[in-house]
Amino acid sequence: MLSPLLWSIAILTVGLRVRKKSTWPIVLAGLILCVFSNPWLFIQVESHWSAKLDTSEWGMPATQGKPIVLLGGMTAIDPDGNLVFQRSSDRLWQALEGYDPEEGPVLLISGGAADGPGEAGLIRDYLTRRGWEGNCLFTETTSTTTYENALFSRALFEVQGWSKDIVLLSSGFHLPRAIRCFEKQGFQVTPIATDPLYFKGSRPMVMKWLPDAEVVMGWHALLKEWAGLAIYQVRGYL
Repeated sequence: MLSPLLWSIAILTVGLRVRKKSTWPIVLAGLILCVFSNPWLFIQVESHWSAKLDTSEWGMPATQGKPIVLLGGMTAIDPDGNLVFQRSSDRLWQALEGYDPEEGPVLLISGGAADGPGEAGLIRDYLTRRGWEGNCLFTETTSTTTYENALFSRALFEVQGWSKDIVLLSSGFHLPRAIRCFEKQGFQVTPIATDPLYFKGSRPMVMKWLPDAEVVMGWHALLKEWAGLAIYQVRGYL
C-alpha cells in the first residue's frame, strides 16, 4: 500500500467509476507519478536520509578488529531451490572486504526466513563452497525482522563473549533504523552503508529531471522504511 504507482492506479480506477465527467483523477494520478519519478527530488531526499556510502572506511582504525554483523534481506530462493542474489547482495560483497577467514574478525550473518531454510545458513553454505569458510564465520538463522536481528544477535554475542562494539553492514536506507535497533540492545555501532537506492553518478542535468521508473521503486523502499521506523517507535523497539 506504500507504492506511488499503486496510488496512481487506484485514483484512476476510482475516477473511471465516477459517473460525472471529471479530469481530477487523471491530473492527480499524473501529478503523483511526476513527483515520485523525478530523479532530482528523490536524490535530495534519499541523500539526507540514507547513511553515506563510503567503503573506504574499512581501512580506518574505527573498524579494525571489530566483530562484523551483516544483515540479511539480500537473497531469495527460486522455484527450483536455488539461491538467488538480489540487489541488496552488495551487503555481502562489502562485508567480505573486512573479513579474513583465517584471522578474523568475527563475521556474523543475521537473517532467517518466514518459511524454509534460513537465509544466513544458505549464504554460509555459498561462502563455504567458495573457500570463505573459517573459524570466525557465524550465522544467526532465526530472525525475520530488523528488531529480531538485533535481539537474537545480542543473545549470541553474550553466549560467545564477543565485544558489542561492532561494525554493522546493511543498505544505506535501512541503516538509520537498524542502528537504533542494535543500540537499543546495548551495541556500539560503526555503520558501513551499501547499495544506494539510486545511482548518483554524473549525468546531464536534463536526465535528472526526466521521469525514471527506478525512482518510483526507490520511493517505495523509502516509504516502507519510514513506516517501519514509526511502527518500531510505537512498539518500543528503538
